Amino acid sequence: MVSSIVVGAKAVSKNSNAYVGKTIVYEITTKGLSSAFRYGESSQTKLVNGIPNRIQTQLRELKKLYPGREFGHRIIKVFDNKLDAKALERGLIEDFYDLHGCMPEGNKVFR
Repeated sequence: MVSSIVVGAKAVSKNSNAYVGKTIVYEITTKGLSSAFRYGESSQTKLVNGIPNRIQTQLRELKKLYPGREFGHRIIKVFDNKLDAKALERGLIEDFYDLHGCMPEGNKVFR
């Protein structure tokens, strides 16, 4: 469920570029490998066992998809708005592409 923030009479979704509020940029890594598995951003910052909810969900799904692999995570930066977080996420993916000649395995497209 995506919550929203009310601006005037109009609600702004936490997925909207217009969202103003705590938004994290994070990296998911495959343990034992030096490069990122995926970069992401999320405004779902509620902690579950000390880990933001969105990251916890992705780690759980990755464990099901890749049973033999172990994944870790790190929070790269916390922003006060969605737009700046998305810009950093895109920059990280582009830098990865420039360095490796491919997208991180867990990122499908540039956003």
